[in-house]
Amino acid sequence: MWSRCLLSASRSQPGRTPPGRTPPGRTPPGRAPPYREHSLTLERQKHVEPLLLHQEEEEEEEEEEEVEHYAPEPLGNNSLPPGVRALEETPGASKTFTSLKSIQKRKRRREEEEQEEEDGEEEKWKKKKEEEEEEEEEEEEKKKKKKKKKKKKKKKEEEEEEEEEEEEEEEKEKERKKKKKKKKKKKKKKKKKKKKKKKKKKKKKKKKKKDP
Repeated sequence: MWSRCLLSASRSQPGRTPPGRTPPGRTPPGRAPPYREHSLTLERQKHVEPLLLHQEEEEEEEEEEEVEHYAPEPLGNNSLPPGVRALEETPGASKTFTSLKSIQKRKRRREEEEQEEEDGEEEKWKKKKEEEEEEEEEEEEKKKKKKKKKKKKKKKEEEEEEEEEEEEEEEKEKERKKKKKKKKKKKKKKKKKKKKKKKKKKKKKKKKKKDP
């Protein structure tokens, strides 16, 4: 009877859930809603994973610093320092050595990548310099050709001028000779005329003497 009263009271009170039933918005025990799982994954992607990544990076940096501090630089052709080589040769070396080895490997790989990048940049710079030098040479060659052409043109013009001057001189000479010849001819004609006149005069005088 008492239980019946309680049941009726729970039914009459708003917001109360009858026994055996789960309240709205909650999941029954042993079950997990898919949206909750999805929201957790999103939450993890948003907050947890970046934190983990950051933590891993920090750990890697610390390990690298440790290696740089404790392990000396490689000597000669041996890629590992003597202490690390001894550990490598010892059977059952500790996990610390394995992590050191992996860090060294990563470091070497990074250095190689950096070197490749530097080599690539150097190659680009060399190529650019070669192209610039070729352009300069071409420019120089063009200038030389232009200068040569100009010189040739000037020489040709000078030769033409000389030829013109020579022709003018020849023309003048011809004109002078012509004038001289004309003058000579005129003089000769004048002389001949004078001589003829003189002869005529003499003849006339002689005739006058004969006839008194």
